[in-house]
Amino acid sequence: MATDNVTTVTKSLNYLKVLSIIVMLWFIAIFSVERITIDGSALVNFPNSMYVVTIIIGMLFLIFPNLQRISFWLVFAGVFAAEFALYTILDQPNFVSTTLAFQMGLHAVTLSLMRSLSINLHRVEEGIDTINLTEASSHILEYDEAMRLAKEEIFSLQQRQRPMAVVYCLLSSDDSDFLNLPSSEDILNQNLNQMYELRKRQVELGRYIMGLTHVGDIIFEYRNGIVVCLLESSEEDAQKFVYRLHRFVHHFQQLTLWVGQAMYPKDSLSIENLLQVATNSLAVYDAEEDQTLGASPITGDVRVGFEERLNIELASDWVNKLAHQSATSRSIYRPIKRTMDVAVSAGILLLISPVLGVVALLIYLNDGRPIFFRQTRVGIGGKDFAMYKFRSMYRDAKPLEPVIVRLPDGTIREDYPEKTEDDPRITPIGRFIRKWSIDELPQLLNVFKGDMSLIGPRPSSWGLEKHTLLQTARLSVKPGITGLWQVSARDNKNFDERLLWDLKYVQKMSLSLDLLILLRTFAAVLRKTGV
Repeated sequence: MATDNVTTVTKSLNYLKVLSIIVMLWFIAIFSVERITIDGSALVNFPNSMYVVTIIIGMLFLIFPNLQRISFWLVFAGVFAAEFALYTILDQPNFVSTTLAFQMGLHAVTLSLMRSLSINLHRVEEGIDTINLTEASSHILEYDEAMRLAKEEIFSLQQRQRPMAVVYCLLSSDDSDFLNLPSSEDILNQNLNQMYELRKRQVELGRYIMGLTHVGDIIFEYRNGIVVCLLESSEEDAQKFVYRLHRFVHHFQQLTLWVGQAMYPKDSLSIENLLQVATNSLAVYDAEEDQTLGASPITGDVRVGFEERLNIELASDWVNKLAHQSATSRSIYRPIKRTMDVAVSAGILLLISPVLGVVALLIYLNDGRPIFFRQTRVGIGGKDFAMYKFRSMYRDAKPLEPVIVRLPDGTIREDYPEKTEDDPRITPIGRFIRKWSIDELPQLLNVFKGDMSLIGPRPSSWGLEKHTLLQTARLSVKPGITGLWQVSARDNKNFDERLLWDLKYVQKMSLSLDLLILLRTFAAVLRKTGV
């Protein structure tokens, strides 16, 4: 399957080369058209705004992949508005011009070419990123490695006399012809779009499966689908897993789920035979027979019930629809985000310095020093840093004792009780600054220093050694003052559900998503719901 995707990427790159040459020739033509003369006079005389807007169009489509998801006519309307503004500011002629219609026609062609270039560039990047399902999860293994681990696990299960379920899953949009899916060799001769569609289904299926399994379960790609070895799982456990997977597929893909299943040691004692039994039993999954299976709670890597997880997926559908962010896109995104963090944090600190001074004075008059609350938090890469907040509790307030929690995979972590509005440790001024999120403003210093960002997951208060494997994904980005969880499920008190929101941000983080979160944050503050 990886070979198929390499071929797909190669074909896309060839097409991208041709399109790049067309775009380059088009820009050369635009910047040279004024040199064409008739009887000594220029054929056209474009204003400076024409070239400014043309350059901006090209840059924006390469920097913001999500622009390709917006309607062409909506983007064209934005281009027209920008042209009108620059036409007036830079050149200041009469808006009614004989060349204006010609200019907008050129912009329409430029917009179409750059949109097409962005789409195909995005497809190449996405194809490269998904060759080994690395964007789905690092837990999805290569076939040979998975088979080796499965044999080791079978030996261990045999010693302890424990079962294992092998589930083979596939997605299809056509029930009648699914059993005639092409082989890897035949795929090479199919339409490029069909190849990408097949691969995307496999990637999405892998992501759903990762959300419904334990860290220790063995997951690998096989033919056009995914195989899951559910360790120490009975037939009923396997049925519950498949039912929940069907629910996800039904809600978000509207595709048909095909499932084949085999049990160790009932069906065979070797992983090769179990895989063959699962493949031979492949059939359309009938959810009507298993409707009662969804009632029991899920026991995956996070302590979130299935219905709650499904609700999160439904609420975050707008995030899931954002464009895939490739390594190239993120290499452009990170320095731009850091520049924005420095500029915005410095500007806001200067602007609100009188407010900060008044708040500091009120805290001092209410309960003396210290004015700031300094706490060690874990940032990007597990590095500790000092996070600043305005002190909102009395000086002699005792910290809450953590609750020891043992996760399904055996990992132990500490959970801390959630904040409550009637907490007697909070001062009167503390209640006010918490209500309006003013206590968070000193974190702008952390943003300016580089410890934090404006947007990102909230920084953890426990050490790296206490993080589970899934939680460490949050440490791959800088923590933020506000984030996707704060603007989507602020009232949610379950840390594991917050974790799912944070992981969605890590997967889809981009300048577009950051701007949307900022807008929602301002709206939340105005509604007095905090950030």
